[in-house]
Amino acid sequence: MTAPLTDPEIDMINAGHCPDCKHRGFVLGPRGGAAINVECGGCANRFNIACTSFSHTIVYGHRLPSLNQGGASWHQPSGAVCERCGKPLSSAIVVDARGIVCLACDSAPNG
Repeated sequence: MTAPLTDPEIDMINAGHCPDCKHRGFVLGPRGGAAINVECGGCANRFNIACTSFSHTIVYGHRLPSLNQGGASWHQPSGAVCERCGKPLSSAIVVDARGIVCLACDSAPNG
């Protein structure tokens, strides 16, 4: 396992941005329990993050190898839906302290 993410890196992900390239939006990977794997939609760096059980605030995380670094191939989890509009998620989503939402809901005036 790699070193834990720093507090500033966790803050960036909580704001929906990659701590490496600052891109907004992550692609969902495998998840289980409080943990979810996400991949940056910009630079493709991967992170395993854990949220509190009562909110979407990320409290812990570490880096994972990207596909180019020998990491596993991921597929969009079946049944994943936007927590705001309820529509099935495409590969373009935002994970932040508000939850897992599609880019359309994220860019909406009240997003």
